Amino acid sequence: MAVIMPATDSAGAAVVAQRILSRLQQENITHPGSPFGRVSVSIGVATGLGSRLEPVLGLVEAADAALYGAKAAGRNGFNVHPADVTSGG
Repeated sequence: MAVIMPATDSAGAAVVAQRILSRLQQENITHPGSPFGRVSVSIGVATGLGSRLEPVLGLVEAADAALYGAKAAGRNGFNVHPADVTSGG
């Protein structure tokens, strides 16, 4: 799933990611197959200016790399890609 947030930098996207995590934790949905015992989510955050993306798939790849970083850090969290994925940015 992707969430597109126009005019949002990585700090703003991190706030949204934390809200998603918090809201899902509040729901406390049982998941016996999860190491947490409940449904959890790992989120990868990447940002870029649409008119300058190099290429558009670069943003998806950066978000995917950030997602795997969140999983490597123990899952049920989020990770922000360290760079703005734009040409010269």
